[in-house]
This record gives sequence, C-alpha cells and structure tokens, in this order.
Amino acid sequence: MTEKTERLFNSMIVFFDRFVKGTWFLDKKTLQEFICNRRVCGEIHIGLVGAEAKDLKTQCERFNYSIDGGKGDKFKVVIWGNIVHVKLYPEMFTDYIKCKGDRHTYLLKKEETMSNKGTWRYNVQIDKPYSFPVPYKMGSFLDTIQPGWFLDFKHKEPEETNDRFFVPKRVKNAIELMGLLHECAEEAGFRESFFPGFGTLLGIVREGGFISGDTDMDHCIMGPHITKDQEDVFLYELGRSRKVGNKVYPSGLWTGRERAPQRRKDNGRLLWTSCGHKKISAEKGVKSCVWKFFEHYNIAWHSKGGKWVNPRKFTGEILNFDPSIQAVAKGMPARFLSEFTTMKFKGININVPKLAGHCLDAWYPGWARPKKDKSAKDIVMIIPKWKNPKGWKQV
Repeated sequence: MTEKTERLFNSMIVFFDRFVKGTWFLDKKTLQEFICNRRVCGEIHIGLVGAEAKDLKTQCERFNYSIDGGKGDKFKVVIWGNIVHVKLYPEMFTDYIKCKGDRHTYLLKKEETMSNKGTWRYNVQIDKPYSFPVPYKMGSFLDTIQPGWFLDFKHKEPEETNDRFFVPKRVKNAIELMGLLHECAEEAGFRESFFPGFGTLLGIVREGGFISGDTDMDHCIMGPHITKDQEDVFLYELGRSRKVGNKVYPSGLWTGRERAPQRRKDNGRLLWTSCGHKKISAEKGVKSCVWKFFEHYNIAWHSKGGKWVNPRKFTGEILNFDPSIQAVAKGMPARFLSEFTTMKFKGININVPKLAGHCLDAWYPGWARPKKDKSAKDIVMIIPKWKNPKGWKQV
C-alpha cells in the first residue's frame, strides 16, 4: 500500500465516520472488489444511508472538499485528488425495498439487506489499521442493486500454500467431477435445478475457485418438482460404468466413495449422497456431497436423515436431543433457490442461484472475511417421523 493510498483511506474514514447522522459503507463495484479480492482500487463507490444531500454538502464544506452533483442522489467528492462516488440510500431503513427480478418485482424486507445490525467493518489489509464498513448482509445487498454481480467478476489468483487441499491437479479433477455431475443431472432431467452449494458456492463467488481449508465439494438439487423416477435415474447415472478420458471407472462416480445414498424412511426419496470418480489419496481425487432440498412451509430444507442425527452438530439448537428422532434438517428461505442462471467456471458451464448473495448470507454470515466454519444453523427442524409432517418442529 503506497503512502498516497494510505492518506486517501485515512481521509475517507475520517470524513465519513464523522458524519453527524447516517451510516456509510462500501458500495457497488468497490464492495464487490473488497469482498472478493480484499482490496479497494479503481473508482471508489460509497453508499450513505440516512443522510440527505445537504448533510453531505455541509460535511464537504467542513473538510474543504469539493463536491460535484446535487441533482438526485449521486455525488462526486474529491478526496486527496481522488474522486469518490457517493450515493444516498435514504430508503434502506424503510420497511421494504422494491427489487426487480428477471420475471417479477418483489419486496425485500430491510433485514435481508442492511439488517438491524447495520454494517460490519473489515480491515483493508491484515497488517493495516484502516477498516471499511460493509452491509451486514453484503451478498443480499449486491443481489438487490446489481443482479448477477458475481457472473463475470475477475478474481485474483489464490496464493499457493502447503496446507491447501485443492492443489492444481486436484482442482482439475474437481472440475472434471463437477462437469460429470451436471451431465448426470441433465440425463435425469433436472440440470436446471442442480447447482454447487455451501462452501463450493462460496469459493466460486468470493474467490473464483475453491476456498482454503475446504476438503470436498458440495452440490445441491432444488427438488420440489423432481420425481422419484428422476432421482433414480440420477443415482443410476452416478453409478454406471463410465469412461473419462482414457480411463474406465467400473463403479462410475462412486469409484472413490463407499457411502450408500441416504433416503427418507417414509417414501424412499433421496436426501443425500457422496460421490467421486477418483480416489482421494491415490489419485488426488475429490468427493462431492450431493444434497436434495425439499420444501416445507416456504423453507428449503436439507438433511442426511438418520445419519445426520448427532447432537454435536447442532449444539445449542436441540436442547432435548431424542435419539429416536428420524432426522434433523437445516433450512433457508425457499425463494433464495427459486431461480438459477448459467455461468462459466474454469471452462465448464454450471448453474448457480440467481440470489447467490442471499444464499451465502444465510449459510455463512460475514463471509467476506475468510474463516473456517460450518454453514449456519439459524433455521433448524426436528423430524421425529417422516410420515407425520404435522409433528415436524422448527427450533
């Protein structure tokens, strides 16, 4: 970081932190660059909530900064010779925000963008004192103001470390497996509902690759309209003998795994499986969990069934753990997974949720800061018996 940049950052923080009213945060491309590449560069965009144009002008006079604009809600403030684009967001603290999607206009509750917690602050660099605020639910905010913000973004190349599981050869095998899984979903007739999720989606959006510390992949099926026959075709495709390149895998995409698919006990529907065509230790293969989501009261749930009933995974969530229950499920609002889009990832076409930012906010609050963590357990359901939905209890 140059001395000029340090002066700019320090001046920005002092200028915006000393507003009498209002909350500021990184906005638009600047927010995305900060989330994904941990840097602030190029044109700087700032959002300002709860302040009016006259407040911004008064602050500029106080600091002797020039300001350009005055019509509407967009301004240019010159700080240390740099133009800082400022947009006023007076509507962000109202009850609802109108958000246009590809097919319809819907209302977003304010808690899904700024939240009552307002903003979080992150250091620009670990060894520097300068920190910038970002919206508490930054992914949802970007989904709202810039739909598809993650589709064509350029990421920095990740640093190679000795403890990284996804070394170049394993990345190659992972991409190969990802493409094969999408092919299996296409044969089953639900490719448009098949997508990378959890830490895999986090890596794709935040880093353009795989996150450090991750040791597998996750894929998901959003399945309220998928039939049992389609699930069986998908499982058949996973297991059939398959030739990949010059090598034949007799057990298909289960060659590197020995875990049977988990199903609901009442109707035999798929819940979870794990697959991988190459062995993890011998061939630098990668396994992928595949989660089938099901809807219940507008929540999309995922579970392993009985294999997932473990109190250690849900400490603090299941106060009266009963070993006789058949399943525990974690959920998120189903509308976050209502639409998907195609994107190019390392040379292959994959599906991702259009509201990928909403998904990451739900699974990994504060996901801008890299850390090792499991997906959130904010929405958990106990399922004593699959065949009695009325007895399912959300905790």
